Amino acid sequence: MSIALQQASSAARATTTSFVRDYYDNHIFDSYLHFASTEDEEEYHRREEQHKKDIEKAQAEHTPQGDLKALDASIEQMKDAGAHGAGKSAEFQSRLKFMVEKRNSLSGQLSKQEPTKETPPADPLAAVKPDASVPSDLIAGLRAAGVAIPNQNGTGHGVTAACATPATSQCRS
Repeated sequence: MSIALQQASSAARATTTSFVRDYYDNHIFDSYLHFASTEDEEEYHRREEQHKKDIEKAQAEHTPQGDLKALDASIEQMKDAGAHGAGKSAEFQSRLKFMVEKRNSLSGQLSKQEPTKETPPADPLAAVKPDASVPSDLIAGLRAAGVAIPNQNGTGHGVTAACATPATSQCRS
């Protein structure tokens, strides 16, 4: 992992951690939130809890990709809160802008990196067919020693059994 990616990932994680502390623990935007109905408020809190779970799950990955997912979920929660009145806070716009900047920085660094799950390159020798012809004098010497030899006609499984009496002319490949 490059130093720039590591720094962008750490900055994103710190930004997300700060957001979670201020938003979920310190409730900095709660006094600005307004809802059209009880159902609207319940739906908002359901999404709020889902974003929090998504953030925790993504941060638990301990990867730059996880940090990006966590920051994305944090930004989505900020936007949701903004749509329900949190945008009236003097701090809201600058915090959201900062979060988006950190997200874009990490995303940019990730796009510069090699894919982590790429398929391994094909073996360049895989398409090369080995020359299966073995000189006849070598075959005769191997037969005389009782060694099994590759099937020379290229059919079957490619190996024949050595005969019980290799010195006889009845041994065949």
